[in-house]
Amino acid sequence: MPATEYDTGGSAMKRAWTLTTLAIGVVCGAALTQSPATIEIGTASLHLGMTEQQVEAAVGPPFKIQKQASDSLASWFITMPTTDAAFTAVASMSFRYGRLYLVRRYWGPSDQQAGVPFAKALYGAASQLVTEGRRRCELDVGSRPQPGGEARTIFLICPGKRLEIGIFESEQFGNAVNIDEILVR
Repeated sequence: MPATEYDTGGSAMKRAWTLTTLAIGVVCGAALTQSPATIEIGTASLHLGMTEQQVEAAVGPPFKIQKQASDSLASWFITMPTTDAAFTAVASMSFRYGRLYLVRRYWGPSDQQAGVPFAKALYGAASQLVTEGRRRCELDVGSRPQPGGEARTIFLICPGKRLEIGIFESEQFGNAVNIDEILVR
C-alpha cells in the first residue's frame, strides 16, 4: 500500500496518544510517590509498614510500651508516666507479621468525663452536616495571638455551610471553647 498523507496523520495521532499516556503516567506516578501519612508520638514519626524494631527504637523514653502478642499479631499500648506515679495513655498500635498496620494517637482530654459534653456538641454539629448531605468538606486550621492569650480555630468548610471549633485561652478572661455552625454564601 503506498504511503499517503493519512499515514503521517496516523503517526501524529500515535505520538499524541503516546505523549498523553506518558503525561498521565507521570502525574499518577507523582501522586504515588508522596510521603506516607504519619502520626507523631513525642519526637517519633510513625508510618504504616514500619517494623516492630523500628517503632521500638523510635518511641523511646519517657514513653512506656506494654506489649501483647499472638502468632501473627501484636498490640502495643503506649503510656507516659505522670508526676503522681500514674500514667497517661498516649497511643495504641497493632502489628501484623511484625509490620505496623494501625496507629491510634489519643488526644484526650485526660479527664474523660469532662470531655463528654464537648464531644456530644461536636457530634451534634457534624451530624447536622451529614443529615443535610454535606459530606464533601475541607478541613483547615488557623491561629492568632491575642493580648494575654491565643485563639485557635478548626474550620470544617462544606458547600454553603461550615463548622468552626474555636479554642480561646486568655490570662485575663480565662479559657473557652465554642462549636459554631455557620451558614454562608
